[in-house]
Amino acid sequence: FARRHASDEAWHARFAAVDPATLTFDEAIDRDLVVASLREHAIYDEWDNWRRNPDTYLNPGLDGVFILFLHRIRPESELVQAAIARLRGIPANLDAGRANLRPELVSPLLLKRAIAQARAGAHYTRDLLPPQVAPELRPDLAAAGAVAAAALESYATFLEEMQPIASGDWAFTEARYNAILREAELLDTDARGLRERARGEIESLTADMRATAKKIAGHEDWHALVLELNH
Repeated sequence: FARRHASDEAWHARFAAVDPATLTFDEAIDRDLVVASLREHAIYDEWDNWRRNPDTYLNPGLDGVFILFLHRIRPESELVQAAIARLRGIPANLDAGRANLRPELVSPLLLKRAIAQARAGAHYTRDLLPPQVAPELRPDLAAAGAVAAAALESYATFLEEMQPIASGDWAFTEARYNAILREAELLDTDARGLRERARGEIESLTADMRATAKKIAGHEDWHALVLELNH
């Protein structure tokens, strides 16, 4: 994590120093995207995400395998080999989590979420994943999945044992979230503005639902109408 942070800072400085006037329109978009992505990394690094969030060690392996079979952009045999390699990497990821997580920084809320994710991940890698491929490809995938599942179950137990002493705060803070929105997502709003925009959309949608209910049933209680139509 320290090496990646240093590398990100160096690349951010290099890309940020590029004069947009020297780039084509498409190159300027690519450059801005890289700068925004690196800035997002830096904001999360300031929060010590790798010391406080157990998901940090779950997501690469589980998401990496799931996305393979979600998109299926390669032949199935290649997908299976890639999945096996990623599944075999999960135990080392989780060992790093054991070494890096700090109970005084880990929020009980994040801990509870990660425990459920680890248990669900074990079920996925052991039971749900192998049947997604052709029978002749299943044995090796199932063997790697079983190894990953055992590591995930063990990690869940480790997190459960941390629960009595976990005392960190889950809040990312408004200032950091504002920075994500403006510097990483490149939006022209902050957290409060985004909340108000969402409230406006909810009010507009609710008004549409009331009007539609009035047309269909002669009253504006769209909740009751939805329940009635579903039955």
